[in-house]
Amino acid sequence: MRIHPELPVFLLTRGASNVLYAPGHLAVVTAEEAEKARAGRIAGPLRECAERAVRTWRQRLEAPFEPECLTVYFGGACDLACPYCFAFPASQSAPFNEDAVLA
Repeated sequence: MRIHPELPVFLLTRGASNVLYAPGHLAVVTAEEAEKARAGRIAGPLRECAERAVRTWRQRLEAPFEPECLTVYFGGACDLACPYCFAFPASQSAPFNEDAVLA
């Protein structure tokens, strides 16, 4: 269950076990500490990790789109049989079609 309205801080409870989680940090806590966190009193590394996650995602949202690669999947219609192609494993490569390469 998310316990903070703005930060990605979550409380997981199972029986008497309580775990507070923020991206990059996991803390096993007592029931009293879980109640304090639920009341919004989140401090220390848990808050720092949650705030860092929010900053990181904001930076990613505001950064210009810069793709690292482009993957085009032709489905089963491609018969170029490129040796590096992920669509056909090397042992099952499509037959080489010289006409398709020269076209």
